Amino acid sequence: MDWLEEKWESFKTKIRNTSLLRGLLCYFFMGFAAALVFSLLTRNICKSWIFVIGHRHPPRIWVQDQCIVSFLYDNSFYIYVLMASGIAVWMFFRNKIYPAIQALREALNNLAIGDYSHEIQYRSEDELGSLCGESEYLRLQLIKEKREQWEEEEDQRSINAAFAHDMRTPLTVMKGYTEYLLKYIPQGKIGKEILLEKLNVMQSQQERLITFTGTMTRIRQIEKRAVNGKWVKLSEFMKSLNLAIKALAKTREEINCCIEFDGEPNAEIFIDVEMVLEVFENLLHNAIRYAHKKIEIRVQAGERNLVFFVRDDGKGFTQRALRAAWKVYYSEAKEDGEHFGMGLFICKTLCEKHGGKLILINSVEGGAIVTAEFLCRYR
Repeated sequence: MDWLEEKWESFKTKIRNTSLLRGLLCYFFMGFAAALVFSLLTRNICKSWIFVIGHRHPPRIWVQDQCIVSFLYDNSFYIYVLMASGIAVWMFFRNKIYPAIQALREALNNLAIGDYSHEIQYRSEDELGSLCGESEYLRLQLIKEKREQWEEEEDQRSINAAFAHDMRTPLTVMKGYTEYLLKYIPQGKIGKEILLEKLNVMQSQQERLITFTGTMTRIRQIEKRAVNGKWVKLSEFMKSLNLAIKALAKTREEINCCIEFDGEPNAEIFIDVEMVLEVFENLLHNAIRYAHKKIEIRVQAGERNLVFFVRDDGKGFTQRALRAAWKVYYSEAKEDGEHFGMGLFICKTLCEKHGGKLILINSVEGGAIVTAEFLCRYR
């Protein structure tokens, strides 16, 4: 019995995973076979009844009953074929069509009310199973877009809060110095040197405000930037990377930058070259900034993604930086009025726009490793 149950379950699985047309033909074939078997049984039974009726009943009753039994004897196959066809169509719709329709209806109803938590449970390898799989992919994409939208809104709120906080300091300084000058200049209590000192401080604060404004403009431009991909040979792309390395390495000539490439040089990839190079240059700039003696770069070009690994031998990321270094205006350290994290924020934003991601980790041998991934096509 177990063997029969296994075979039956295997047969049902094959029927469920076959295409709709083949599935319908299978149901009709099984119905035709069942109609043939039942018609043969019915003909045998009718033949026996004709014999019994002819010997046990009067001629009048015999003729009447014989007509009914003869009708069944002659037409049982056609009757069973019609019945089996109706049953086959009903079973086909019940087992192949209705479950997928019900799953899609529930999914669309949930999506219509904004509930993205219900997974589409229908699993099959036929056309409807493929349609349900595409609908499930759409649900996951909607979840991803909603999450990204929420993260963008959170980032925007953080940016606005940080911007307002950083604007408050220079404005407060300028307001205080302006009130001071307005109060004491008319009284003649401020000398030329003090006046110039205060004006220089106010000018530096004005420059900070201009820098902040330029930063906000830059952030807006990055957020609105669209991916403009094109086919480029990997050999030409690697030349661009080497040129960027040579140009940036001049700022610290004592650092040794080495690059490795995994891929076919004669192949082509479809990417936004300018966007990818901007990310690479930002990562290399940060690595040069924190490295002691060496920077290792590895480039991997696959069928669906392009990946950069940039490793330096510096002190690495702090635990706080691993969680938030890519956020704009990350304030663990500030140097020369520039906010640490702006470059990584640009890299993260551009990677995500290109269908990839940015990952920050520390090397077990010391130093930081930044991985930038981009979605691409390869040929």
